[in-house]
Order: sequence, then C-alpha cells, then structure tokens
Amino acid sequence: MSKRVDTKIIARSRWYAAYEAALVAECPRLAGKVDWDTANYFFHLGRDAKEAATLIARRFNEEHKPRCRHRDDGRGRCIDCDEFI
Repeated sequence: MSKRVDTKIIARSRWYAAYEAALVAECPRLAGKVDWDTANYFFHLGRDAKEAATLIARRFNEEHKPRCRHRDDGRGRCIDCDEFI
C-alpha cells in the first residue's frame, strides 16, 4: 500500500471513531447499534463526525420519544400536548 492510501484509511478510521463516540455520548441507547451505512454516507458527504452524530441521535430520540398518554382536560384537549382527543 502506498503512503497516501494509508493516510486515507487512518483518516476514515479516526472519523468513524469520533462519530461513534459522539453518537454514544448524545444517545447512550445506541451503544453497539451504530448504523455504519449511515456513517459511511455522512463521511462521504464530508460532514463533521460530531455534527452527523448529533443529527442521527436527534432523529433517533424523536422517533423513540414516548407518546403522550392524552389526559383529558375536560374540554376535549390533552393537558400535556394540547391536542384534541
């Protein structure tokens, strides 16, 4: 292998390590469950590892946010989320 290929591999490895560390720091539930295809996509886009991890953690937390239990306020609206029941 040439020196240039080695430095590319090292840079990619460092980016992946930084991405995984930032992702687990943002959302500990994702430890050991990193979607490497998504990481690879962000790497090739040239995104910063921390920025990409923050985006994915935010999406994961939104998708897995507990749903409102809809407590009625007596007027047909939920006390917590203000939606109509």
